[in-house]
Amino acid sequence: MQPRLIITTVSREDEAENIAGALVKEKLAACVNIIGPVKSFYRWNQDTVSDSEYKLFIKTSEKKESQVFQFIEKESSYDVPEISSINIDRMSNAYLSWLLESTESK
Repeated sequence: MQPRLIITTVSREDEAENIAGALVKEKLAACVNIIGPVKSFYRWNQDTVSDSEYKLFIKTSEKKESQVFQFIEKESSYDVPEISSINIDRMSNAYLSWLLESTESK
């Protein structure tokens, strides 16, 4: 089973904490790191915009990846949330075992 690192951004710290807590509680993620605020620059409605955002690093399994995407799409306050997935090629055996156990549905 391939581990995944899913990255997303949200506009508020409380939103980041709510999403992170729910993902872990529902066993969709083993761990979520919240970093921020970070400064983001992007184009929106033909304008260049800069905002402070909170970045979430979500550690999950390949099996739960689609569910995490769906959850973020549903819960994000953004019209077009950034949701990216990175394959993790190498991870310590102990952490991988813990990640898989933490996201396993009973």
